[in-house]
Amino acid sequence: MTIDDYMKALELDEGFRGRPYYCPSDALSIMYGRNLDANPFTEEEGRFILGRDVRRIEAEMSAFFGPDLWNTIGDWRRVALVNMRYQLGRSGFRGFRKMISAVRAKDWKMAAAEAADSKWADQTVLRSERVVTALADNVNTWS
Repeated sequence: MTIDDYMKALELDEGFRGRPYYCPSDALSIMYGRNLDANPFTEEEGRFILGRDVRRIEAEMSAFFGPDLWNTIGDWRRVALVNMRYQLGRSGFRGFRKMISAVRAKDWKMAAAEAADSKWADQTVLRSERVVTALADNVNTWS
């Protein structure tokens, strides 16, 4: 008997649901019947999922901006853009058309100004200040 044998049985009987739901016993559950009240996610599990999300978003951003630009804009500017994309989602991020144009032109002061002049910046003040500063100056604002 292997872990895979146990997993196959549970996958068949539980089924997969990517969104939280209430099981027949009214317990908030997710994925393959994981009861979130009795078995919440650990920080280690959260970091694993976050790492997968960041790798996916980073690859998406490289394709969106083109690897030639993406790989030359500076580490902390890439962190800032991935941070925004993670929070806003794909369509929300792509709504920042003027900022994106400024990034493509490598006009960092304009990119920062466009990010700062937004509902997003008003709603998430401290986060947006870190992102805007990193965009403008390519500096680490998260430590």
